[in-house]
Amino acid sequence: MSQNFNVANHLDDEDAVDFSSVVREHYLIIISIALGSFLLSLAVTLLMDKKYTSFAEVEPVSIGSGLTIDGQNNAEASRDNVDRNFVFTQAGVLSSNTVLKRVVEELNLTDLWEVSESIALIKLSNLIDVEPVYGTNLISMKASSADAALSVDLLNQVIASYKEQRVSSVRENAENQLLALKAQMESQEMIKIESRIALNDIMSKKGIIYSEGGSSSDNIIETGSHQQSVSAYFELQKELDAKKSELTALESAGLEGEELLGIAAGVSSTGNLVARQYPEYLDLKKSYDSALASGLGKKHPDILALAKQIESSQTQLYQAVEGLKGILQNEYEVLQKRLVAMESLKDETRTTAVDRSIDLNDYHTARQDYEEAREMFNDIKQKYIRESSQLAIPQEVIKVHNAPEQALRHSSPKEILNLGIGIVLGLVLGFMAAFLIEKLDQTIKTIDDVERYLKAKVLAVIPKNVNIDLNVGEADMNDLEAYRILRTNIDLKKTTDQHVFSVCSAGPAEGKSTTIANLANAYANSGYLTVLVDADMRRPSAHKKFQELRSPGLSDYFTGSPLDNVVRKIDSIENLYLLPAGNKVSDPMHLLSSDTMKELVEDLRSRFDVVLIDSPPILGLGDASLIANLVDETFLVIQYGKLPRKLLKHVSLALQESGGSLMGVVLNQVDAKKDAYYEYYTNYYNYYSLDDDKDEKPAPRKPVTQATQLNDDIV
Repeated sequence: MSQNFNVANHLDDEDAVDFSSVVREHYLIIISIALGSFLLSLAVTLLMDKKYTSFAEVEPVSIGSGLTIDGQNNAEASRDNVDRNFVFTQAGVLSSNTVLKRVVEELNLTDLWEVSESIALIKLSNLIDVEPVYGTNLISMKASSADAALSVDLLNQVIASYKEQRVSSVRENAENQLLALKAQMESQEMIKIESRIALNDIMSKKGIIYSEGGSSSDNIIETGSHQQSVSAYFELQKELDAKKSELTALESAGLEGEELLGIAAGVSSTGNLVARQYPEYLDLKKSYDSALASGLGKKHPDILALAKQIESSQTQLYQAVEGLKGILQNEYEVLQKRLVAMESLKDETRTTAVDRSIDLNDYHTARQDYEEAREMFNDIKQKYIRESSQLAIPQEVIKVHNAPEQALRHSSPKEILNLGIGIVLGLVLGFMAAFLIEKLDQTIKTIDDVERYLKAKVLAVIPKNVNIDLNVGEADMNDLEAYRILRTNIDLKKTTDQHVFSVCSAGPAEGKSTTIANLANAYANSGYLTVLVDADMRRPSAHKKFQELRSPGLSDYFTGSPLDNVVRKIDSIENLYLLPAGNKVSDPMHLLSSDTMKELVEDLRSRFDVVLIDSPPILGLGDASLIANLVDETFLVIQYGKLPRKLLKHVSLALQESGGSLMGVVLNQVDAKKDAYYEYYTNYYNYYSLDDDKDEKPAPRKPVTQATQLNDDIV
């Protein structure tokens, strides 16, 4: 069966690396690096401090006094929906140094961590994480610490410190604006007083009587015709009677409380503040009753605030009632004076209409200025009272939707993740190292390497750990199949007159002696009369493999011993003879280059079917080159993955340049378990055996008479 081992098309890319082969050959490196990475990640994970993380979700509340000072509104947000900028701003405030300093002080972190305040602040900022929740008005907070309870305390204290800081800021801002509002109120009061003084001056000079809230026709005593004066007199009399009735009702004995306020609110006086404030007072009471009905206790902050407002409003109402009495008394007295004046003037004629018209224009202007100043003063005063009361009500600046809770399990380190990363990283590094080693490996490993670099064919691939006992014959020796394949390929490549071969290697310990010994066994078991010559006189080993004596042998033949005395029969293997190296000599090269060696080779060629000569290694010695010139063909034994390609290439060239003929190469010690390239080959020895092709093998020659005599004489 023909076995040419031509794998030129085995790989599309000459430099490609087979993944499975690399893994098989370097699996120990991959496993070692992966295990080391795993153990390193395990050690790092075990050495890492455990951290516990607590979470919270809060919502900052936009608040403000709503004051308008010089056209400026003080509210933090004037829209119903909180602006996103507000949420982001408050997230920054929550993690600001101002808030964190309060946390450091309240929890006494400088003593707890035994660091300075600045270091504690930096460490705290690294433990706290504050982020707005996208698409909402919420802020997510988390705190990580080696102490699970401390993580909760940190979040709670951050929220509390933020609340204190924010309330303080809002209160300070509101108080400042109340001061500004008070200053504005006092300024407006001065304007009102000045306007009143100007109005009184005009009234005094022009003889005009002013009544609060009345129209110009009611407030000016027309001095026209006698008929108009009489009509005006009676109208004043009616007003005087009405004022007297109202004043009498307010001053009646036993009238107080809600009844007094109700009657005062019904007085139709232009200066009646009770009529304006009383509805507000009723609204406050209604709010107070509703709050109580909702379940709030009387000591609840909202209830107390409403009670305070009611008390303040009631005080103002009673003050307004007293003021109203004074106003009514004043109006009553004024009406009396007017009535007296009207009575005295009803017979007098008025001055000319033109003079009086000028006087009225001045009066109306002064009156309008005064009333506008008075209205503005009253508005500012009411706003000041309302905001002062609002300031006393506690403000809600932040809502806690998810309160922080103590973590039951640490959040860091993540053991499974760390170990998984360690294993994956180790495997990646292991594969990288394996492929790097494979890429840097310049030794001969494949049949393709042999054909590419040595320009020679592979005769056989000898697996690693082939154990053949040459002293027990062929029974149960399946490992011999690789050498049968070698024998078959030699037979197929040689010509009919070629049956003297030498085996050499580039360096020592590559398995050439074992290879030629097993090849001799394979030939002998196939019926060929075979002789094995150990020409490696420097380090002979053939006699050891067959458990024979080293001497007499080849060196003794050179000193004159007959061939029949140095060649011995191997009793355990039929048809096999051995010519050992003999005694040690000082100059083997001189002997091998002698005519005696040539005569020996020719003598053995005539006596045996197959002559196999074990040559010394080529590197550093010329023995193998001399022997290569004496034999028909030489084949080179190369140990898998041992020597670099360039060196083996020089060995092949040196062998051919010496005049020898290189038949092929035997790849020895191939670990098929690690290299998938040879797995198929080594698993199917039976495919390469010659059991089915015995008819194609040339018939062994019958031993010549001298060989027979040799066989009979060997002990």
